[in-house]
Amino acid sequence: MPMPSHEVNPCLNFFNARSSSPLLAALLAAPDHSKFMSISIRYAPMKSNAVQRIDHVAIDITDVERAKAFYGGLLGLTEIPRPASFTFGGAWYRIGPDILHLVSRPESIPEAPHHFCLYVPDIFDWARIVESAGFAVVWDTRYKIPGVDRFFMRDPDGNRVEFQGKEIGGS
Repeated sequence: MPMPSHEVNPCLNFFNARSSSPLLAALLAAPDHSKFMSISIRYAPMKSNAVQRIDHVAIDITDVERAKAFYGGLLGLTEIPRPASFTFGGAWYRIGPDILHLVSRPESIPEAPHHFCLYVPDIFDWARIVESAGFAVVWDTRYKIPGVDRFFMRDPDGNRVEFQGKEIGGS
């Protein structure tokens, strides 16, 4: 049974009493509040509990030794120990303050556009390194980032990896 127009929904009253926005409080208290289709509420993080950084990125692989040859060998990333409780296959690599987790899975996932990005000092040198190892390099010129050159490639398991570096010349 619909509420009479002079009554206010108790849920709205609960929110109304706790709202710091006079405009939102007035809209919710109005007898005809149902005519408002959408209300956007913004949440501000608590300054003392704000997100500080990305701790790690995890990607799926199917062959640990092949992935280690790519990430540790070709890319030269530094492997770090994994916790002893991690009894499944994989490897961890430190990249600056961040960590890359390689997680062994029985099957690879379908190729997708999601990716992570590695920043390198000489983007064209890295393109040559990657190509000379037999991997296709795809330069992204469609969505230009000012001051940055970049390319994408796929690791041996089909994970998309972006490389970025300082723009050199007028590419």
